[in-house]
Amino acid sequence: MKKLFLLFVPVLLLSGCQSAEETSSSTSKSELTSTTSTTSVTSTSSQELITESAENQGETDLNIEEINNNNLASLVGTWENGTGDTLIIYSDGSTNKNLTVHGVENSDQTSTIPYASLTDGTTGAALGLFKIGFENPDGDRSDTSRPRVVIAQQGGNYSPETYYYRQ
Repeated sequence: MKKLFLLFVPVLLLSGCQSAEETSSSTSKSELTSTTSTTSVTSTSSQELITESAENQGETDLNIEEINNNNLASLVGTWENGTGDTLIIYSDGSTNKNLTVHGVENSDQTSTIPYASLTDGTTGAALGLFKIGFENPDGDRSDTSRPRVVIAQQGGNYSPETYYYRQ
């Protein structure tokens, strides 16, 4: 007990010498560490727990099989990326960007990232589909605890601002 006390006293003395700014910084760091630990636990939990947690928070996960078969119900809604760009997907597949979303049969089996097709009649792009817990195999700096989409021409380690999240 004395050894524990002796170790504890110097820590108290050192922390008592911190300025208000350092104390605030220390508090922020410990809060960040606490938040990071919680996030790590969530992301390492089983897929069922991640999905259940997201549903409890009101998040509807993407249903890749249905999207592949052109049922876009789980994609419908307003999505916003880190730069403030908004993508609205309507139930008929049309969008606010004059693009149309089409399911791609077996996209989850033919590509490392499941995707839908976005077309405007002459050109197109892929709409990468990221279910809750699914990580981009090329590197992922997004919030994997939420469903997200990416508009892209090719795969890659997208910047965090590129990912669209349901609003």
